[in-house]
Amino acid sequence: MKRVILFLSFMLTLSPLCFGDNWNIEDGIKLYKEQERTSAKLFFEDYTKIFPNDPLGFYYLGLIYKDENNLLKSKYNLEKSYNLTNDISDFQIAPDVQNLPIEDYLDMAKMFLEDNNLKSALEYADLTNEIDPNNKEAYLLKTEIYLKLKNKEASYQSFLHVLEQDSSYLNSDWAVMLEIKELPKFNDNYYNSKGLQYFYIGENNKAKENFNLALKINPKNYKALNNIGNIYLMENDIKTANNYFKKALSNNGSDTSIYRNLAKTNKKKEESYLKQAISINPNDKYVYYQLGKYYKDNGDLENAILNFKQATSLDKSFVEGYLELIKIYVENKNTNEAIINCRKALNSTPDNAEIYYYLALLSEDLSRNQEGIDYILTAIKNAKNPNYYKEASEIFFKLGDTNSANEILRTGLSIFPNSKILKEIEYQTP
Repeated sequence: MKRVILFLSFMLTLSPLCFGDNWNIEDGIKLYKEQERTSAKLFFEDYTKIFPNDPLGFYYLGLIYKDENNLLKSKYNLEKSYNLTNDISDFQIAPDVQNLPIEDYLDMAKMFLEDNNLKSALEYADLTNEIDPNNKEAYLLKTEIYLKLKNKEASYQSFLHVLEQDSSYLNSDWAVMLEIKELPKFNDNYYNSKGLQYFYIGENNKAKENFNLALKINPKNYKALNNIGNIYLMENDIKTANNYFKKALSNNGSDTSIYRNLAKTNKKKEESYLKQAISINPNDKYVYYQLGKYYKDNGDLENAILNFKQATSLDKSFVEGYLELIKIYVENKNTNEAIINCRKALNSTPDNAEIYYYLALLSEDLSRNQEGIDYILTAIKNAKNPNYYKEASEIFFKLGDTNSANEILRTGLSIFPNSKILKEIEYQTP
């Protein structure tokens, strides 16, 4: 009992959250859009631990840290998102130093350049452009820095951003040094990359503008088509997203991400698109995972299990696949298989709260309630979810420890004051 009281007294110091009873990413997105940044941050910190292969979770956590000016953590989470989506993997953002105001970064870059500290100067110039992709002065600084580093190609690419905004620089000394005699044509890949830059700082309208500029130059740029389709998909404009994905597919039939995106926009052809993706790339775990969810949603558990197993066989650390298998086995009372998959999942994510939650459920089914208490308290320690408090209270009731059951309910309700499942149990308390 002492262990429980000490643990719960610690939990009472946490900030209240408002999201719903399940791990639904839309709850976190809603918190972010409603400027509930503290609650959104707590949500996505836990969400990314439980679903480490979902790029959207890392995307929003990166944006939250960026809003806080914690750019080192923003860099980590945004790059994680980029790598998971395979859209871009080399997006750079300089580390945060002493939480300087954003407007000071350009001055820092100039200061380091004057001291000939080119590495630090470049970091702060890059940082300025990550925050303001149209900052001409930062691109000019990078033009000079790269020339001093004898990287003429990088200097040229930086100067292109300057010329795009101000063509008068064609007559500057920089243009002479870079041997640029006429205004270069900005190609479709340039604008596609710039669109991605805006997309990954959360400025979707400017991202669309640049993707459309890429498509104006090259209507067959399948990457730009797929990228702009992704934005419309995020905005729940399914019809428009579908149109862009179809255009992308007509220009490149070998990119499985396009098939996966099309599957999200057309329920009737979802299975067909995913099977086509597998025929193109039989080693894409995300396709098997998505196909498994399709079969599960349509009640075909046998095929769902086969596809989730295939996803986890391709990546033994793919916790989302294990979680889907665990849910199916728990719901269908296949305790042995559920426990086996819990153990496999914990090998790659030993702190995953959701796995401990299911182990608690399984322990309760096996009448091993004391073991279940240990599992569910570990889940509560690692993440915040009202279902965990509900399960803990029920096990304590079964053990006859009403005081601990009441205490954990009160703690859960202090964190989730609007949770229906916890309020219902509260009224049943003796």
